[in-house]
Amino acid sequence: MTATRGRPRAIDENTSIGIGFLVAESQKGTYEPVAAVSSINEAREIAADDLRRRIRRMEQGGDPMCPAQYVAWAQGIEGIYVRVAEIEAR
Repeated sequence: MTATRGRPRAIDENTSIGIGFLVAESQKGTYEPVAAVSSINEAREIAADDLRRRIRRMEQGGDPMCPAQYVAWAQGIEGIYVRVAEIEAR
């Protein structure tokens, strides 16, 4: 949920978040940008696809970062980016 001029704005799965960002975060606190997203639903789909690619790379002998969660960020009040969704990596 984000706020606009003192009033909270509910964000559901399909609410447009403008140009949001999806970031993969590890247990160790490292992070990697994944993609630009326009809704939480799109962020969930891209996170699932990204995790599948990381697992495939690991199975092929690679060493990708193992995310604990994905976080969708969107521009809030006065242009400051805020977390709008946390997506468990599974």
